[in-house]
Amino acid sequence: MNTMKKIFAMTAFGAAVSISATALASGVTTEASSLPEAARTTLAGEIARARISHPETFAAVENVLGYRLEGYGKNRNPRPSVSRELRALGAPALLPMLNELAFEAPARSGATDDEWAALAVGLLDAVGVLRDARSGPVLRASFEGATTLPIAAAAARALGRVGGDAEVAALRKHAGGSDPLRLASLEGLGECRRVDCATELASVLGSASDEETAVAAARALGSIGSSWAWKALGPAMAPTAASVRETAAQALLAAFSQHGSEARAAIAKAIVMLEHPDMPARISAARVSASAPLAAEFDALGKLVAQHAVR
Repeated sequence: MNTMKKIFAMTAFGAAVSISATALASGVTTEASSLPEAARTTLAGEIARARISHPETFAAVENVLGYRLEGYGKNRNPRPSVSRELRALGAPALLPMLNELAFEAPARSGATDDEWAALAVGLLDAVGVLRDARSGPVLRASFEGATTLPIAAAAARALGRVGGDAEVAALRKHAGGSDPLRLASLEGLGECRRVDCATELASVLGSASDEETAVAAARALGSIGSSWAWKALGPAMAPTAASVRETAAQALLAAFSQHGSEARAAIAKAIVMLEHPDMPARISAARVSASAPLAAEFDALGKLVAQHAVR
């Protein structure tokens, strides 16, 4: 009996790999054919083995997806998201979610394009939170093949959270010029916890000639330098945190006087997120040589930083 069971399991495994890699090769955000061959084969094998050994995790993800797609039509304000429920499933849900994203999309069940995009964003966000390198090829394919900004931004955020060299390279590749993925790339770089990413964002903000780019770069610098985000990573990351936060602080304050009201508001919010201990003194120093209108802006910024510091 044990021998028969093993033969059956091996046969099922082989069939599952074949199905995952070929017939069921279209996911919510990309297709299996968009993945590098080696990564596609490895991931298809892992998914097939996991489906046999832990079918309950696939059922859990499918139940969340099915419920939410059905619920979109009944709950439009606010629109429901699968992200929170998928995150609650934890690391065991990674392979089932990657399967949904790249190999085997769930039944669409009449979902509109908007509803389908909301599902994609939820899956991408939940995968990114796990920060698992195995998701990199799927996230890169989802990002570079994205046809809407929300999906591109969600894939970029997930890439930034994984934060490996390949993921960062994919983001930096699209971060400049008139690239249609530029804004999403900047958002993704803001999720990295790396000095080189902070330097890249500082350069983008310093050279930004339009408000849209300046706003995106400022928001990303606020995210990458967020005091709360770094505290969550613990004391072992303190040296990297100090370098990243210093780079962000210098870039944000230097850019404050260079842009209009929209970008200035984004820069002010990012500065507040940093909670950099030297910022009040730096704002005072910058005010000294400013024109009267700009000095008033620096005064308002100083008050905002002070108000946040006492909360």
